[in-house]
Amino acid sequence: MSYAGMRTPLLISRPGHVVDHGAVRTQYVEVIDLAPTIIEWVDACSGRPRESAGHGPSYDGASFATLLTDATSKTRSTQYFELRSNRAIVHDDWKAAAVHVPGTDFTDDNWMLFDLANDFSEVHDVAGDHPRRLEALKALWAAEAARNGAADVREMTLLLRNLGYFDDGLPAA
Repeated sequence: MSYAGMRTPLLISRPGHVVDHGAVRTQYVEVIDLAPTIIEWVDACSGRPRESAGHGPSYDGASFATLLTDATSKTRSTQYFELRSNRAIVHDDWKAAAVHVPGTDFTDDNWMLFDLANDFSEVHDVAGDHPRRLEALKALWAAEAARNGAADVREMTLLLRNLGYFDDGLPAA
């Protein structure tokens, strides 16, 4: 759940809308922001208002269409993650992450804290220096997971391995 300095480039071409060709943006955007962005573009081209009168789908992501024309545009500041029982949350310039060891109790997981403004490669765990911030981010993770129906974290690695969907070379439990 650590980016460890990884950034995935996204190249966008939208004739007539990209004002500074070749520019790099550093705002936080996640894959779940693609659908809302494309829907905004399609709706803008069709002339129909997005989700008019409360109709239309709800998306957890947020459009980043304004980034094409405004390099200082803000994007959303919170994203939670849960993958194979590992958990993480990014909020503003901070990230908290817990890597779960299969077969252990979730309460034993070690949560790490990263100051993304000063350590984008997530090398320095500063959890010991900011325990209240870490606890706040853990609570925010729980709230975001509950809002998205994912609060009941289970031992997914063992479950997937036992069902034959995941082969990491370890024996089934």
